[in-house]
Amino acid sequence: MEHLKVKNLNFGYKSYLPLFRNLCCEVSNASFVHVNGISGSGKTTLFKIFAGFINASYDEIIISGIKLLPGMNPFDRNIAMVFQRTSLWQHLSVNTNIKLAWNNNFISRNLLNSWMDQLEINKFKNKNCSALSAGEQQRVEILRALSSGKKILILDEPFAFQDTANLKKLIEAIEQYREVTQSIVIFSTHSVEAKKYFSSQAFINI
Repeated sequence: MEHLKVKNLNFGYKSYLPLFRNLCCEVSNASFVHVNGISGSGKTTLFKIFAGFINASYDEIIISGIKLLPGMNPFDRNIAMVFQRTSLWQHLSVNTNIKLAWNNNFISRNLLNSWMDQLEINKFKNKNCSALSAGEQQRVEILRALSSGKKILILDEPFAFQDTANLKKLIEAIEQYREVTQSIVIFSTHSVEAKKYFSSQAFINI
């Protein structure tokens, strides 16, 4: 069920004005939800609230039938998130980073290997992540999230270091992931190209 509902979300950082005051939004029948807003509007904060990394006050948050209760452990939320800044284990190989997240109950080895070929990750899979460029690390980070097979995929400015060719390959992989897992993809991006490539897209403005 491709559905996102937020009811009366309130949050503010200490010594600042409230970032969200009774925020309400709801979208249905959208495979991809684009959260749109100017820099500093709270897109990253909203994503971290969804993922359970920031505590906030709200009446209800439901994503794809999953009710996200206040205080729920991030590991229990069925969410994979790609952050703006890399969260890869730099001292470990690309292969190890991916395998630590891989759930073979949802993502087959054949599919994972095809993504590694498609995103040209196989050629540096044995390198430590610290040896990769920013663009390479970003592709590995996205692939690691896809390998988890989670029902909710959150992408926070995930294409900043990608050229047009790699952007198209990433979006193809993400759309294939969504079809296989029947998940919802929630994302923010300033890339005009990325916005036009995603299908079944809804918008939330904050």
